[in-house]
Amino acid sequence: TGTSKGPVLGLAVALCCHHRCEWRHYVGQHFFLQRGLGAVEFSTFCRMSSWATCGLRLANQSCPSHDPTNQRGEDEDHEAAEETEAMSRFWTAAEREQVGRLCKLLIDCGRCDFLKTKGFISRLTRYVETAVTLENVLLTAVPSS
Repeated sequence: TGTSKGPVLGLAVALCCHHRCEWRHYVGQHFFLQRGLGAVEFSTFCRMSSWATCGLRLANQSCPSHDPTNQRGEDEDHEAAEETEAMSRFWTAAEREQVGRLCKLLIDCGRCDFLKTKGFISRLTRYVETAVTLENVLLTAVPSS
């Protein structure tokens, strides 16, 4: 259309798999760095983001991956299970789930910040009830006018 500043009129991305994010590919690095956070903290937030979908499991249950592309090694799975068990001593499952959701939100806010620097207005919206899926956030963006 005649009002568009570029070839992209908008975008919509259903967000998931925050635990699979890597700093080197993350578009929101500047957002993190502005807040005194870097690659190490980002990695920690990514790991803890899985608590949003696994936080309600009993402490002695692991959170198995149903992702056939998951290429984590056995050592990483063992480390993650130990980490979850250790955290269960300090936080309830509901608290871990809330922390996981906040980690996802922080990662997604970095994405929104990146889009703002590229001339977009973005929004995060829950598009379906958690009873359908716990991965229920949609990132939409349109060019700012």
